[in-house]
Amino acid sequence: MTTHTAVLRSLALGLALAAGACTAEPTSFSILQMQPVSQDCEIVLDPAVGLARGTVDIALASSYVAFPLVRNNMGDIVAANGFQERDGRIQSHNLQLREAVVDYTTLDPINAELPQRRVIPLSGTIQFGSDLAVGIELLDAGMIQAIRQSPEFLVIDSQQQVRPIRTAVTMVAKVKFVGNLPDGSELESNELRFPIQVCNGCRITYPPEAIDDAAGRTPNCLALDLTDDTREPPTCPEFVGMNSSFVDCRDCQGFAVDSLARQLCQPPAGL
Repeated sequence: MTTHTAVLRSLALGLALAAGACTAEPTSFSILQMQPVSQDCEIVLDPAVGLARGTVDIALASSYVAFPLVRNNMGDIVAANGFQERDGRIQSHNLQLREAVVDYTTLDPINAELPQRRVIPLSGTIQFGSDLAVGIELLDAGMIQAIRQSPEFLVIDSQQQVRPIRTAVTMVAKVKFVGNLPDGSELESNELRFPIQVCNGCRITYPPEAIDDAAGRTPNCLALDLTDDTREPPTCPEFVGMNSSFVDCRDCQGFAVDSLARQLCQPPAGL
């Protein structure tokens, strides 16, 4: 091991221990928070605007994507330790992202085969002194499908018909990043705990004007006025069912993931 690499690894270890002890020592790079998506389908990069928790409606979305805001603190590390650029101990402050490591726990009972840990390959560079919002698929299609088919989210009624249950569970994703400096030295970020509400039909809205009073049962979502041009479809269809992206029940049929999910396009009795 070279002196250069030994110094960097010792520095990274010391910083990790300091972070675990809740001291004010800076880390080499940090996950600050999760970022929301704007109505213009852009990732909000303002550190003053963060997402405290996520939501994914599995009737509408096949995966859940989050955008951690990651900051390169290497300049702070040099200053905090009194290093000088000419020391040769820090060749470059730019950081190459390599992977995200995500550990999962559940706060509610769920009988589904879910991984306890996923390692997600990444690519990208965080320049010295800058922030980068990194898109990662925290819940992939396999995990969503396993939850969708779990007994907490499905029921077989007295007529032996399968139907979805309107329910929700909370998962916690603990996310950290691993990266490399140009000389190959490995560094790890802090760990961010991010709760995700996984629900069935919670991002479908049922406005009063969607009710057809002549349909024979209420509530319903059967008033399909083709001349109504005041209702606009979701502006970011790729994020439908995630976080604050809702779908009008009259548009739900086109966004529901399958025939079972389409049952949720009609409002529950007693709404």
